[in-house]
Amino acid sequence: MTKRTLCSESEEVVNDLNVTVDNADDVPSSKKGRRFSAQEFRSLLQTDQKTTALKEFLTLLKSHNESDNAISEYFRCGGNCLELLQIWELDTTCPPTLIVEIVQHLIVAVIEKHPDMQMPTLEACRYLLNTHLTLINKMLQLASTPKERFLTLKLLTIMVAFSPFLVKDILLNVKFQLSLLIKHMDDISKSTRVAFINFLMSFFVDGHYPTILQLLHKKFLFASIMPGLKYDPYETVKMVLMMLKTHVLENAHVSKPIRVKIFSNVVIKGLTYLYDWRGPNCMEEKRQRPILDGNINKNHRAEIAELTHEILLVLCTSIKHGVIFRDELFGTGKQHRNPLMFNIIEVAFRGEHFSQLQQELVVKMAAECPDLVTTIWNKIAESLEPRPSINWMRAMRFMRQLVTEIKSHGIVQLAKQLRPLVFAQVIQFLVMPTHVLDQLGLPHFEYDSNDVKQEVAAGIVDILKAVHGFMQKTKEFLPENYSRTLKSIIEDHLQRHMPSVEFLLENWLAIPKEAPDNAHKLPKYDRLVYMTAVVNILDLYHDLCPDLLCNLKFSNVDELLQLEFEESASEHGNKHQFRVCLIKLLTQLDPGLFLVSGEIFPLSMGILADSLRMQDDDDTRLCISNILTITGLFIDCDYEIAIWTEALKQKHFPKFFSSLLALPHENVTVACETSSTSDSDLDILQRLSNDACTFTTYGKPMKSIAYSGVIATALQEKVSKKLRPVLGTIAVQIFHLQTDIRSFQKLVETHPGNLPETVREYIASWPESSLEVPELIETTNIDLLCILDTSTALFRLVNHKNTKAELVELIETTKKHASKMLAMVYRHPKVLENFQISQKNTTFNGDNVQFLTEITEHIQNVEKLDISDHLKTYQRWLYKSVLVIISQKISMSKSDVETYMRLMNTFGLTFDGCVDILNLFVSQSELQLLDAERKPNLLYTTLVAVLHNYSNQIKDVASEYRKFDNTKSLFRILAELNRHNTDCFELAATMHSYLTLQPDQITAENTREYFVSVVQREEYCKENALLALMIFKQGQKDLHDVFVDNLNAICQKKGMILPLLCIANFDADLSERIFSLLSPMLEKTLLKPSKAGQHFENHYEGFCRLLETQLKDTYGESYFNKPHKADTTEVFLPAIWTSIVLRYLSNKKVNCDKPINNALLTFVHYIINMVKVFQKKNTDNVSENQICMTKLEQVCELFMKIIKALPRYISLETTRTNETFKLFCKLCLKHGVGSTQIYVLKQLTELLKRMQCSLEQTTELLELLFSHSEFMNVALDVPSEGKFAVFDLMYVLCKAQSGIKERKHVPLLLSAYSATMHSSDRKIRSLLALYEKESEQTMFYDFKPFLWGMAAGNFYSARPDSRKSLWRQPRTGDILDILEMSMIENTILNFPLKASLGDEQTDTILDDEQSTKVYDVGFLLSVFSQLLSPDYNLIMHKFTRSGAMAIVVAALASLNRDVRAAACHVLAKFFYQLEMKGQFGKDRLLWLRFVEVTGKAVGAVETHKLNSFAALFMARTALVLTNPTDPMYAPLSNFIGVTCAPNLARIPELYTFLNSSAVDHQIHRQFILEILRGGMRTQEDGVVADEAMTFKLIMELFSSAISDGPSTILILEIIERAVMLPKTARSLCLKQGLATWLHNVLQHQSDPMVLNKVNCIYQNIIKYPGLEGTMELVKMISH
Repeated sequence: MTKRTLCSESEEVVNDLNVTVDNADDVPSSKKGRRFSAQEFRSLLQTDQKTTALKEFLTLLKSHNESDNAISEYFRCGGNCLELLQIWELDTTCPPTLIVEIVQHLIVAVIEKHPDMQMPTLEACRYLLNTHLTLINKMLQLASTPKERFLTLKLLTIMVAFSPFLVKDILLNVKFQLSLLIKHMDDISKSTRVAFINFLMSFFVDGHYPTILQLLHKKFLFASIMPGLKYDPYETVKMVLMMLKTHVLENAHVSKPIRVKIFSNVVIKGLTYLYDWRGPNCMEEKRQRPILDGNINKNHRAEIAELTHEILLVLCTSIKHGVIFRDELFGTGKQHRNPLMFNIIEVAFRGEHFSQLQQELVVKMAAECPDLVTTIWNKIAESLEPRPSINWMRAMRFMRQLVTEIKSHGIVQLAKQLRPLVFAQVIQFLVMPTHVLDQLGLPHFEYDSNDVKQEVAAGIVDILKAVHGFMQKTKEFLPENYSRTLKSIIEDHLQRHMPSVEFLLENWLAIPKEAPDNAHKLPKYDRLVYMTAVVNILDLYHDLCPDLLCNLKFSNVDELLQLEFEESASEHGNKHQFRVCLIKLLTQLDPGLFLVSGEIFPLSMGILADSLRMQDDDDTRLCISNILTITGLFIDCDYEIAIWTEALKQKHFPKFFSSLLALPHENVTVACETSSTSDSDLDILQRLSNDACTFTTYGKPMKSIAYSGVIATALQEKVSKKLRPVLGTIAVQIFHLQTDIRSFQKLVETHPGNLPETVREYIASWPESSLEVPELIETTNIDLLCILDTSTALFRLVNHKNTKAELVELIETTKKHASKMLAMVYRHPKVLENFQISQKNTTFNGDNVQFLTEITEHIQNVEKLDISDHLKTYQRWLYKSVLVIISQKISMSKSDVETYMRLMNTFGLTFDGCVDILNLFVSQSELQLLDAERKPNLLYTTLVAVLHNYSNQIKDVASEYRKFDNTKSLFRILAELNRHNTDCFELAATMHSYLTLQPDQITAENTREYFVSVVQREEYCKENALLALMIFKQGQKDLHDVFVDNLNAICQKKGMILPLLCIANFDADLSERIFSLLSPMLEKTLLKPSKAGQHFENHYEGFCRLLETQLKDTYGESYFNKPHKADTTEVFLPAIWTSIVLRYLSNKKVNCDKPINNALLTFVHYIINMVKVFQKKNTDNVSENQICMTKLEQVCELFMKIIKALPRYISLETTRTNETFKLFCKLCLKHGVGSTQIYVLKQLTELLKRMQCSLEQTTELLELLFSHSEFMNVALDVPSEGKFAVFDLMYVLCKAQSGIKERKHVPLLLSAYSATMHSSDRKIRSLLALYEKESEQTMFYDFKPFLWGMAAGNFYSARPDSRKSLWRQPRTGDILDILEMSMIENTILNFPLKASLGDEQTDTILDDEQSTKVYDVGFLLSVFSQLLSPDYNLIMHKFTRSGAMAIVVAALASLNRDVRAAACHVLAKFFYQLEMKGQFGKDRLLWLRFVEVTGKAVGAVETHKLNSFAALFMARTALVLTNPTDPMYAPLSNFIGVTCAPNLARIPELYTFLNSSAVDHQIHRQFILEILRGGMRTQEDGVVADEAMTFKLIMELFSSAISDGPSTILILEIIERAVMLPKTARSLCLKQGLATWLHNVLQHQSDPMVLNKVNCIYQNIIKYPGLEGTMELVKMISH
């Protein structure tokens, strides 16, 4: 046993308990006497004076001065706790409390100072629990005294803190009378409740997870203390909360399922009550006696509330660490995902103590769990009736906080599932429920109090902002027609429930008279706050519902903008904010107000400039930008707006700027004319435009970046000296943005007076020399800074004034702001000027080209922006350059060629350009692609680049578009290059990519010449070989003669012959000839596999097939005369070995075991070597590791292929006894259990099946399997393929030697079993059957009735030895509790109808994922049969409520006779139990009638089988009858109880529910439609549905007015299930007009879900040939 050191927390708990007990006991202090003698004390214990001696000893222990010495001497003399505890057996007169208290002190001393006494003390504690358990339980029961209970709990607390090995025994054996232990007491020092809480907390103090987990599984203990914590002492409550927070919430080992079980309704409610913690001084309050709050320590109360809040925030708002679940349906589903949270809401809104912390919790809960929102709205709706009171104000603030916090994440996914009308209703109940708006008095907006009006307006703003957020989300991610429909619905709702403009603006300028006495103590009415809210409402109306603004008219706008307000303390009372919002609204409603000539313009510019200086925000800048755009003075110069806006921050500049803009129009015209007199950039643009191509960017003609007339006018006007630095800064920034510097230089030269001298010199110095950029005023706007930085660097670049370092800096700067710099960079004429090859300029090198290339690559590869419009100009210039290269036969240096290819790959060519150039190449036969040295030249490189561009674009081009179709000429060019043995791999690889997209271009006429050139080429070229393989695969018959004629040459090239063997099929003669040519290759490969080459690694399959047909069948005997070892880890060598072995086994005369055993050992050696090599090579490279694992898996599959082909008469004894095989077994177990390499385990299992293993060997293997570190994890994990492999191996071992089966294996198998249809669970059931056959050996029936899964693991692990335990059998209720309702519903729908009753491995149509959600009906029927036996006291309503009856009834539709018989047997037993027992109450007669109806229906059928519809109907009925609140309860109970003889041979209640006129008719219809969908499983079911006119009924229902969204989807799903049945599909298409009906559906439906279902129906129909009427459907779907 390892020594255990307790943490400080445990010591504090123990010390606290010691102090409490010291105060509780009134043992008199002894007089000073002689020193304590341990020998004498131990002697007295053997006499009649033991009681006196024990009292004296306890007195010493309570003395702080002498206790340590007394305990140390007692231990030195051989004393221990066991000696004291044994006194109870010798003398019953000795008070138990005396011994208990002494033992407490001794254990504490062992913990603190005597670790050497831990083992004896542990044995003493175990002795106490095993021998005196009855006494302990007695001291905790009703007959005991409070002191006995207190001391016993303290002893148990110390024992838990002492050792975790005592925890399980204490929890299992000690009986806690909770009603006594949790009762509050007046004396806290002697409180049994506090002691019990300390006992529970002792499980947490050490942080030992297994200890904590055992307490958490006993959740009723923990839950019992929670309701009374409100009146417990501060220290106790704080300790409980800290333990919860530290050791449960922050413990990563505590999984979410465990947390959900711990934090039940009782615990959550108890925690919520702690927001209003009262303490022990207020216990009288609990007894309905008034107590003042003065008795409560406010600091303690606040600390408890804060700690409680932290815990509940995690529990109620964290999906990962809490107990909530995300509701993807936002509360629109049938079931609530978070029922626990409703308790918190209920407690929070109860009474008057709805604190700020509780409000925050509820709001954050609503944000994470939208399904709670409706309940919260209902709770606060009544409190929102407008009235001037503090409580109403708090309710309004809470409402605003709630609306603001509701998040829109996940709303898009919900919207995709709902129609716009339904989704609009979701938005309404989330943020603007109708009854809440009505309660607020909307839409009238008439209130007596201005305070109320102000608060309601603020609430409307928050509501509209929330709606706007939802609308923006849907507009961003959903189709335009969906968003448009949704907006119209929301607009209609807002028009009906939001106040009109008249109500909002009525008397909004009036200054109210302040009330003489603020009786209600409400926040003071602030006119500015109210008017700001009204403007915000109008602004939101403009976005959400413009119709509400139709009557909006502002009079005296100038007065409104200059309106003065009183100073406001409100954070929202900023008059600048009000004015900016008003200007923003006016620019949207009436832009004409802001014309330069109007009176509003200078006023608004002044207001915005002041706001910009005080609070530089986005709204202010947006308003300035809008106003300047309205002026029309910055057309094509919009970049200047940001520069002028930044200058408005300078004092006195706004006034000058307004006057500047207001100058007469003629001055501006003159300025514009002045700004366009340049010829530099215009010359460039003119030269570019004279060429054949038209250059456009964003669809507009490319032009030079000019400046506006505003700057020209500013330089002409008189400017004060104070403003000249500002104007200079503006001029420099605009100068940097010019693409033509001479025009701006001329302007500055003409009007230099208004600019500082440094600015004039800087501008005039370009381009001959450059000075430092003058910095006159500081710029703080980030967006403007990035524009100016890039423009400055780009300016230096195009004027050739940059260094290499500046070029690199420019590239990095532009990359950071790529999306904002696109137009500036790509529209620059001087960048484009260098982007062309001509006779004068034969190079692409240059800073401009390098800069533009790197920027484009970054945007394409990193930013992922669409710049196709920008690139069109450069693509056309590249096209012209390619024409120049072809026509002028220009040559380039190596670096130029590299740049040229980089440009072609980055910018590419237009599709038309590619077609033209390719046609030019093939039409001019005189073009030489080789230079004088017979090497590819620039023309060859160009052809490769153009073909590559063409291949990249062809997949996105419409079929009718003009394409290149002269592939034959390209093949001719390639053939010519091959004949010269030229290195043409680039062109061959590009052709391969192109033909992959256009395989129709591969014809014998086009490719024959090329194929001949490849096979006759002397040198091997990989790319040529791949292209030739593609051609041969498609035209094998046409090229067969070429292959035969050149066979010798082809066989000399492994890179060609091996891939050809993989794709071609040759006759026997040709295969024999090929094999004779390749025989030397085989011998060489087997002799030296490491030198076989890469071709064998990639293309060995065809060669192996050749070996299996042409190799001599005796070759294997000679080759495998001994085991082989290889120095490679490639797959081709085992593949060749496999072919040799299979060829050898094909000889039916094989009678020698030696070659087979040697072959098996060869594989064993090879796999062991592969694993060792891969382990040494193990790196962090995931892809490399994956390649290694793939190779190992392939080798294991080859090994499995050999094993499965072995004849039964072959003896594998040599392999079994070989030491290498034993190592192989250990390796397979090591790497196959609990990993992804389950294939190694499968091959071991398959090999053991064919061996006769000894008892010793199987026992060893089973022990190795059980001792694997991952075995328990795999065994107790969810069903998986790895779990199947583990238990398949165990099954093989147990079947081989029955003697290895033991009793202790049965609990393990039951714990691993999940009772599903997964293959792993079916294998475990087969194992259980083996153990049942050896029941005497395994004592199998001791475990009946059978628990399984996690419940079995918890039950059997909690019992040290079930044979000695009093609880030998689990309770029947525990077994039924395992059943999960979701799995039951899935089972009755999807359980395999062909599944057998036993453990036979029958094939099912379920995949692995589905099979884990479907119970094994055969197993459950046997369990139910046991539970209904008279031997077990089964509570009958527990049986029905668990869903067991639904499974039994559903089994009556099984196709297996035994399963149906077992179901009838269970029904009979259930009926017998109902008749014999009277515990079912008033539902007894109903269930008797249910069984009677079912039994008669089964008996009426000769095969005793119900159709799937009837079985599913009765199964669903069995589920509904357990829930009287279900809307289907009344109609289904009437069907069972009233109907005389229900006809279950058809579809029950089809017409009744489908045409129901009840209030819940939609629910009735959905119920029967779900029955039709789930019951359509077999051909017989299709016939039953057809005879009942089902399809005609639902088709008519689909197009009727009463059909809603869910019904339409259900009807289409029924049709989809029906057409999966061949006979039913033919009947629907040929007799019932399914094609015509689907045509009508497509004409009238646009819902994506409906169209998807129709497509699924079509995909199922086309599988059946000969169905007339489906061609029309085919055409409709294709359109």
